[in-house]
Amino acid sequence: MDFSLLTVTGIFILGLMVGSFLNVCIWRLPEGEQVVKGRSQCRSCHHEIPWYDNLPVVSYFLLGTKCRFCSAKIHWSYPVVELATAVLFLMLMGRFGLSDLMLVYAILGAVLIMLSVIDWREMILPDAITLPGLSTFTVFSFFLPELHGQLSGWSSLGQAALGAFAGAGVLWGIALVGEMIFKREAMGQGDMKL
Repeated sequence: MDFSLLTVTGIFILGLMVGSFLNVCIWRLPEGEQVVKGRSQCRSCHHEIPWYDNLPVVSYFLLGTKCRFCSAKIHWSYPVVELATAVLFLMLMGRFGLSDLMLVYAILGAVLIMLSVIDWREMILPDAITLPGLSTFTVFSFFLPELHGQLSGWSSLGQAALGAFAGAGVLWGIALVGEMIFKREAMGQGDMKL
């Protein structure tokens, strides 16, 4: 598929912006903080970050990877998450075009990026993400049966349910065996919900 430079640039910038929002979720959700209220602030000095210091990727390098106000290092994961999301969006556009499938996979990919970084940092997968994700992607399965290579929403929903139960069952089994071997919890419930 051929896309104009404007379309490619727009999807890349959209990916950077979504990645920036994912960073807000990654740092705030595990702390029980609001993700849609309140301006971004430095994690060290808690000074409110002005808009011009909050541009995805660009501000990180313009600020020399440090907070303008306290000179604390800005974590390297910020630009990595933003760039990873932008690149993912471009790859999905190349594979699926500007379509419903691209949108669903972009949402799924963004959720997985966010969960991966939270799990890496905190070793948790918050219910605030996994449970709404389960219901959301179940609805997507019904209304976009091509996600599962099906023609009807009901058969697609069946495939989604089978996959969810099989995946959770395998992980539950691994957790059970791990607990027997290590005599402590080997895998959290969040992995099974995911």
